[in-house]
Amino acid sequence: MDNGSGHAWNLDQSRVENVESIAGSLADNARALYPWWNNLGYTLVEASMLTCAFGFLTLLAARLSYVIVSRRLKDSYLTLAIWIIPEWLTATTRWMKALSRIAQEHALLGIYIPGIQIGMNTMASCLAGKDCVRGPNADWKIMPAYTAHGCVSTALLATNVLIHEGVLCALVLFIVLPEFNSGRVLKGIVVAPFLAACVSAIIVNVKKVCLPGDIILDSGLRIQGVWEIFEPGAIDPTTASLTRLSHLVALFVLALWIWKHRQGFVAQLSGSTEQGFGWVKPLLVMYVTPPVVIAALQFVQRIYHKGGSPRDGPMWAYALFSAAYSVVPPLMGMWPGLVMIYHRLKMPDSILPITRAKDDVAAPTNQSTGMKVDLTTSSPEGKDGSQPSEKSSGPS
Repeated sequence: MDNGSGHAWNLDQSRVENVESIAGSLADNARALYPWWNNLGYTLVEASMLTCAFGFLTLLAARLSYVIVSRRLKDSYLTLAIWIIPEWLTATTRWMKALSRIAQEHALLGIYIPGIQIGMNTMASCLAGKDCVRGPNADWKIMPAYTAHGCVSTALLATNVLIHEGVLCALVLFIVLPEFNSGRVLKGIVVAPFLAACVSAIIVNVKKVCLPGDIILDSGLRIQGVWEIFEPGAIDPTTASLTRLSHLVALFVLALWIWKHRQGFVAQLSGSTEQGFGWVKPLLVMYVTPPVVIAALQFVQRIYHKGGSPRDGPMWAYALFSAAYSVVPPLMGMWPGLVMIYHRLKMPDSILPITRAKDDVAAPTNQSTGMKVDLTTSSPEGKDGSQPSEKSSGPS
């Protein structure tokens, strides 16, 4: 705006519009920072609690595996595979997902912060009378160095589902089918859908996510596909259908087995056996305790937050509930297996298959009374002519 010619005024007016455009972009980027920064803090707390829970569950699963293998409790292998390992794998998936979410949210912050810096430099250059670029050119965003990798989590998700189905198939194959005459035919019927689901998961599902093709935009720009772990991909319809078919076939064979032994089950349920209704208490402890504990935890959280989001409350409350949800659900998922392993370990040593040395003499046992004979001498009678004493082994 110098001597009324209007030319300098137009330049200044254009420069003012550019500065306003740059300032608007800076304001948008600055406002977008807060929710991501806030989310990152909550995600760090959640990931810390999941890390502690993952360490605890790993130690628990490793200890149980060591005890079962070292004592050769072969009847507890299936318990370990059904209740312990799948829950540990689920906890591993949650932990890896939380770590990747931290990296993803940190990368999103890395988009806006450099954009603000570039916008400030552009505004300074514009006000100084140098290059003044308006609008989107000043809104450059540096792409995050971490774009997330979903191959691993998708594979873990598919593996977790297939492990549960594999355990069910193993239960049917090794426990139920030996009682049927047409075992080979039923084995093929049970195994075929499960193997097809495994092949489909590897070829169709995991390969599609882990080896994505390049994306070509309408403008001809080619974008290289990347892995993702931030959000695991869902199981594809083919694998899901085969898994569902495998589950239904196994349940059908189990139903045939239950029908074959229906009289024994009726006697058990009616309490006409020697045990009476003694089976009710362990059943309640094993299968009713977990849903009751989970429901109580959800009720307390709902009452405290009054139906709102957990992230709307104070950080200490979020940390407390994050710690509870990191440990309680997987532990309750393991609960039936933990109870069964505990009672198996509490059995008398006389019937536990503990490894013994070759020169050890196994003491004869009276299984009806749970008594174990202690051979104190090499002869049938003691030095004083008395009979060998009996000691009650009792539950350890």
